[in-house]
Amino acid sequence: MRIKRRIKKLLSFDTVLSRFSHLFSSLGRLRRSRGFGVHSPFAFRFVLNVMCQKHGYYAYKTIEHMHFYATRLARHKPWRSDVMPLCEAKALFRIVNYYNPRHLLHLGSTAGLSVAVTALASSKSKHLLYVQGAQCTDMLTSCATRVEREQTIRSAAEHYAQIIAESGEKPFVTIDLKEAEPEAEAVVRHAVDNGGVIVFCNTAKGSESQRLSDMCRSYAGRGMWFGNNHLGVMVANPKLPRQDFMLWL
Repeated sequence: MRIKRRIKKLLSFDTVLSRFSHLFSSLGRLRRSRGFGVHSPFAFRFVLNVMCQKHGYYAYKTIEHMHFYATRLARHKPWRSDVMPLCEAKALFRIVNYYNPRHLLHLGSTAGLSVAVTALASSKSKHLLYVQGAQCTDMLTSCATRVEREQTIRSAAEHYAQIIAESGEKPFVTIDLKEAEPEAEAVVRHAVDNGGVIVFCNTAKGSESQRLSDMCRSYAGRGMWFGNNHLGVMVANPKLPRQDFMLWL
């Protein structure tokens, strides 16, 4: 029955149309991933040096081990298909390594992978985490002393807003949510209004991360969005014009 459901889903009209659309847009995404047609100096550097950087990083081997362990953990879990792909996990690390934030807010983290990956960028970073009920965080043993958990999104948002106000830094938020969380919209708006960076993980069709990513792109009057169908990052710098860049990571 499970195989039949998968075949039916793969052959559905929406899935076939989505795959054709993804195929037809691939050439444009590939060109932009190499800097062609990207005229903003910041966007050009960010695409080539961060989002689509092909050189190796010191943490890649650790990330590969983490990703393998996360997929093994998720094999028999309800969220087994929600672990982010390895290339997106590496892209997340490059983004955090580029900005090097001292305090990060995480709304959701499938298997704890996104938190564990961001913690590799700096041993001095502090992480505030809210997880949905079905998500597992077994990956966090290596950075447990730097991760503080909150029971609700509202308490996490209020705590993080206080930290940001005291430290004077820009917000840095990662979102990896499957189920609906209306209170997360206020977190996105706060990060955009304060010129922060928001990374949306697992933006598969129908996920809460995708909805929040679309809401963020509509809400932001300034700033740039970079990403693909699995990962998106909004750089809400008010000095940047409002542009979106679909890439091939």
